[in-house]
Amino acid sequence: TTEIASVIIPVIGTVEIIVPENISWCFTEDLQLIEPISAVAESLEWTSPPSTDVLSTTSSVFFQEEPGVYELVLTGSDGPCVVTSIIEVTIYETPLADAGEDQEAELGDEVILGGNPTTEDLNTVVWIPSELLDESSLFNPSYLVENSIQNFVLTVTSPEGCINEDSTQVILYPEVDIHSGFTPNSDNINDFWVIGNLQNYPSIEVWIYNRWGEELFYSQGYNQPWDGTYNGNNLPIGTYYYVIDFNKPGFELTTDGPVTILR
Repeated sequence: TTEIASVIIPVIGTVEIIVPENISWCFTEDLQLIEPISAVAESLEWTSPPSTDVLSTTSSVFFQEEPGVYELVLTGSDGPCVVTSIIEVTIYETPLADAGEDQEAELGDEVILGGNPTTEDLNTVVWIPSELLDESSLFNPSYLVENSIQNFVLTVTSPEGCINEDSTQVILYPEVDIHSGFTPNSDNINDFWVIGNLQNYPSIEVWIYNRWGEELFYSQGYNQPWDGTYNGNNLPIGTYYYVIDFNKPGFELTTDGPVTILR
């Protein structure tokens, strides 16, 4: 008689953890999702030494810290089998971007943009609008003042590809003061449409139109301000429209808008 003996062989757990060796990103306030390439295990734990706090017990973890180098440890276990894998996480600093303080300058003045410093030496910069600057890739480019208010945006890129932005503006001073309305009622108060600070624009041209586009007034130099008349007759209360060409050689300065007659 043949006897058959049965043997119970315990099944040892299976654990496989595959992770990227290195992960990096530019610092942001947002949490970053990190996942393994493959994770086969009965249970998983994420930690970040030297802390032993468990960050996650799923196959992924959200992580964010200040710029620096960190380790994330993913431990997988199944019965007696335990596998640990380490990911090195590098968080790069946001590069400094300092476009400088807002400035006031007269027409034709040369203004230097940027901070002190604008950014760190190894970074690259781009200023826009570039066509108004001597060189848009300089840390401190120069601008020849030609607009009443000109905004500039600075974009800085670090060697790691991290980006930061800042902006500044140059304001023409003294700024041309265009009044929105006047009251030509012969009381010697606000009887003329005044445009202030025209000393830099001796050849300025001014047109006034009604709502149908009919020209009511024209002046070059604007030495005699508009009195609210057309062909010697008082115009009615209402809104009219101006076009101004500052007519400054080397500068393209024009503006338009409404002007209101009140009586």
